[in-house]
Amino acid sequence: MKAELAEWHALLNKRRELMISPDYHCRTLSEGARGMLARGVIDAGEWFELAELVTAAYSFAVEERASELFHPASQYLVQDQGLARVGSCTRSVLAFDADRRSPLSITHGEDGKLHAYGGPAFSWLSGTIEGLTLVMENGRRFELVEVGRYIEGGVFVQTITDPESFRLLLDVIEHAQEDGAAVRAKHLQARAEVSVFCLCPACRDHFAKREECSRCEGRGFVDRVGQTRPSAAS
Repeated sequence: MKAELAEWHALLNKRRELMISPDYHCRTLSEGARGMLARGVIDAGEWFELAELVTAAYSFAVEERASELFHPASQYLVQDQGLARVGSCTRSVLAFDADRRSPLSITHGEDGKLHAYGGPAFSWLSGTIEGLTLVMENGRRFELVEVGRYIEGGVFVQTITDPESFRLLLDVIEHAQEDGAAVRAKHLQARAEVSVFCLCPACRDHFAKREECSRCEGRGFVDRVGQTRPSAAS
């Protein structure tokens, strides 16, 4: 394999860079492939194959990130297995109350999975994020409970835990869509993401199906899987 093409494939296989920024990483790959085509390093058929690899990598990253419960723009309480608060996490920086001078950075590792790193320049692997559970290298487990998130424009909103408030928000989103207010509807949908609830996967809050839906019992929404509600004591 030609050296430049081998370097391109090596970049393609950098799972950490792909997961941290799928758009930037895949744009770099696409530009590299076009450059090799222009310089005659590869032919049109080879370029097409590389383009397919980039598309597949991007789709993989988007699907993987969508399945991750941890959100880098969120604020979390850190609880031990007894549900007592032991720390907090804001914008991917986690600190335990007992030692706030030694924070952890939550980011994607070389394997493309979310990990917690500590030490100088956050270079030491300290734990792994499984859903919203931090599993430390020593086996200790801590739950991350979302209490809010920074959304578009840097606005901080609190996690919706009241079912009536979430129902009202869904109704407002529906009215915005019916009025053709696409921008407002998109903003409200981002707000609805910061909640312990989500649309019912069975009826999707469709009026004709919602009333008889056994999954959500007519509410149009269900509890979000894997997410713990903030407790008043925390």
